[in-house]
Amino acid sequence: MNVVNLAGPDITLRLDYEGVIHGASLSNALSGEDVTGWVGKAWVATVADEAGMKVRRMVEDAVRRNVSAFRQVTQRFPSGRELLVEYTTVRLGDGAGLIAVGKSLHAVTELQSRLLATQHEMEREYWKLRELESRYRLLFDNSSEAVILVRAASLRVVEVNPAAAKALDIVPGRGPDVAEREFLDLVSPTERDSLLALLETVREHGKAPGILTHLGRNATPWLLRASLITADTGLLFLLQLTPGGLNSPRASDPALSLEIAIRSAADPFVVVDGQGTIVYANPAFVRRVGTGSMQEVIGSGLEEWFPHGADVMSHVLQAAVASEATPIGPMALLARTGPASILDLVVLRPQEADTRSVGILFTSGARPSQDSPGTTE
Repeated sequence: MNVVNLAGPDITLRLDYEGVIHGASLSNALSGEDVTGWVGKAWVATVADEAGMKVRRMVEDAVRRNVSAFRQVTQRFPSGRELLVEYTTVRLGDGAGLIAVGKSLHAVTELQSRLLATQHEMEREYWKLRELESRYRLLFDNSSEAVILVRAASLRVVEVNPAAAKALDIVPGRGPDVAEREFLDLVSPTERDSLLALLETVREHGKAPGILTHLGRNATPWLLRASLITADTGLLFLLQLTPGGLNSPRASDPALSLEIAIRSAADPFVVVDGQGTIVYANPAFVRRVGTGSMQEVIGSGLEEWFPHGADVMSHVLQAAVASEATPIGPMALLARTGPASILDLVVLRPQEADTRSVGILFTSGARPSQDSPGTTE
């Protein structure tokens, strides 16, 4: 049921019984309009042509029944502005004529327009999302590369694509053989620490060098790369698997061969970022420093592993700007257990544009001199 807002109308018209305007006033919201020219004109002459019949009905109803029904009218102002107004007309006592009060529907129509535009935008976004989901599903299911989605919080498998299912001899998709299965169960027990260290580095830094690991019932070698993605259910690790065996189709790939060589090398090797934090270490480095756990190494500062760590970092940073591999040393590499190792360091500058990270290869060296940075006295 409509109620006349007599306390705050936007337009008030004083009319005679023929519908001629004898006075007009506007609210502050319409104070910029001048309607003095309406006085003496028929109300019907101030509205849009299609609204004329509505105005006549309101005047007639007010004369006959004292009050008219609410009607929406397009009111035209002398300035040329048109405004949708909801009017009702009331008969005054003692033959004083009629009064028409109207409330602007501009805010309502603007809100309706915004809601309609928002609805259309949501519909467009919905179909865009559906299209993206379809493309993702097509790529995920038909990719020749093995892909596994794992919950970042629990490391439980969310989904595997057909290539990964075939490679690991498990059922593809989200079936009971896959959903919420512990991913670590697929990893060789001796390599789980390395995998956890990789994932922790990805979680903190957004990326990390891939590792060679053995997965599945047959302990097949795979080069595993990880990235972090956001989903409705939370953060997920997207794991990409590339065959890592010497007889695999990518065995001749120089980048893959280098990663395999570094991981299986007898010499220790680490990658440090611009702050000197170790973001990658091969198993030989972990063994040499005697931690027994990759997690104790990843995220630690390089200087922690030398008696004079600050001097070592200064030499490494200087060598990092060189255009060629730069040897440093010999130096004493500390170990958690057992004696320190006397090794030479070779600082390798990356070829990519990102030169904030450098690789450091440790090789057997002669006994250090007392002037060598990082040696014990």
